Amino acid sequence: MSPSYAKPDLTKTVDMSLLHAKDTGYRFVYHTFIKPAPELPSSSVTDSQLKTLKAYAKPRHYQVWLAIPEQTTDHQLSNNSVKTPSKLLYILDGNAAIDDLDTETLRALSKSTPKKSAPALVFIGYQTPYRFDVDARAYDYTPPLLANTIDNSAFTEEGKERLNGGAEHFYGLIEKEIKPWVYEQLGEKPKQERFGDTLTVVCLYCIICSSTLKLISSTSVLILRYGGKMER
Repeated sequence: MSPSYAKPDLTKTVDMSLLHAKDTGYRFVYHTFIKPAPELPSSSVTDSQLKTLKAYAKPRHYQVWLAIPEQTTDHQLSNNSVKTPSKLLYILDGNAAIDDLDTETLRALSKSTPKKSAPALVFIGYQTPYRFDVDARAYDYTPPLLANTIDNSAFTEEGKERLNGGAEHFYGLIEKEIKPWVYEQLGEKPKQERFGDTLTVVCLYCIICSSTLKLISSTSVLILRYGGKMER
């Protein structure tokens, strides 16, 4: 695994060779999702500020990789259908997570006990050769303002130019588009689902020999359970 968790080099391209590695115990399928540019504030900004904001208001291109354990695809049921994994782990910062994950960890995870209990893995990332699309990530991983009840537009923090406030839209993408696609690939909805981010990769061995899947991260809590909008 890479020693880059604390302070990653955002200019370094990621190593995606894991997607094509042999004997990992998993096979990968992927899909691209595209969402429109964030909605900009309709008032309270100058022409100069609006020009700066437009530079960051770009459509967001997501790349999602689904790792399916071969122990389930190799197991045919009586009606010749494929057994669906009982566990599913969604990992945010998908590009970075794949970069940090190695074949040995993935192979060990595929051999989880009890037999045939390895989780399917969903890496939610961006169409970028780097660990993060920092502009899209800043928008997706921050909740909207509590006070902004009129147009639900994006906002910027004082002294910063990147747009914020898109967590609600990101959550909608996961629930309405990414999850249905995942279930379609697997054949049905798994019994257990959890979320994590790149820190999850550090802890994957925690579920290698566990019968339950209970990993969750602070980032995913922010995205999925922020419990309202953020005050400014």
